[in-house]
Amino acid sequence: MQIPASSFLSRHPALRSLIAESGITTDEIAHAKARILAEYVRLDALLPADHLWKGEKIEHAQNCAQEVSTHATLLGLEGVERDVFEFLLFAHDVGRLQEALEPEGETMERSSIHGTYSAAIIRQALGFTEATESPLWHAILLAITHHSDRNTPTRESLGDSDAAFALTCVIRDIDKLGGFDQATSYTADETFKAHERLVSWKRQREADPEWGKEMNIIAPPDLLWDAFLNGRIPDRSRCRSYEAHMLQYLAWVFDVNTPEILHLIVTGGGPKMVYEYLVSQLQNGSTELRSPADREEAARQLAAMQVWANEWMDGVLLK
Repeated sequence: MQIPASSFLSRHPALRSLIAESGITTDEIAHAKARILAEYVRLDALLPADHLWKGEKIEHAQNCAQEVSTHATLLGLEGVERDVFEFLLFAHDVGRLQEALEPEGETMERSSIHGTYSAAIIRQALGFTEATESPLWHAILLAITHHSDRNTPTRESLGDSDAAFALTCVIRDIDKLGGFDQATSYTADETFKAHERLVSWKRQREADPEWGKEMNIIAPPDLLWDAFLNGRIPDRSRCRSYEAHMLQYLAWVFDVNTPEILHLIVTGGGPKMVYEYLVSQLQNGSTELRSPADREEAARQLAAMQVWANEWMDGVLLK
């Protein structure tokens, strides 16, 4: 996989110019980050002691900011540019905690709203309004608002702002990098898998107690045949089997827009680990499922996944 010879910011000169023209300083960004940390702490304290997200979102914020720091050279970031990106990744999910405090909490149908909540919390904490914020802060907050959209927004949907588009892509892509860094937990840690079921499908499990369990098959099958194999990310709310959930997790590679980050994701081995988990589960299903029809379907799914892996990016997942 080739990393572009040009740096990330050199490919997005409008964003580099916006940062330079803003005159923002490292001290100003540190002050803003401290205020957002205070919001994380305040909102986290309001969560019940047994809430599944208690303490988790603060840790996620710190980890995402650290990813920027770790890979700043690869992305061509230094000085105040690096500070801006660290703030962006630190602050982007503070709205998750506001969402968790609402009566309905997180649901698949509502999960895209947390970007809007994050932007609103940041504006209030920093004393901005949309009318008074600088062009740089406008781009940052527009990116944070739309990072939680189901699919990566287009430049056109972001008001033709290349700066906001670039920032949105980095948030979404580093989120995916962090997710693939947890591939071992997603595929081999039974406690982690149980946590995923609790977080992801509350409404579905109320109607179907089996929802989200490992079934040795991708269920429903159309998530493979009609979505994944056509380069689309399956709808997570429809993932009845845990294997289907891992299929949509693997499909994140379809929606990484920053080549440097896709390189880190693939060379880190996360996608290969998820693929190998799916192969193992489907191999089991092809011989162990009770229904002959289900065994045949699992075998078909296994064959299709193997063909896909050998073709996708010239088999990069298997190298």
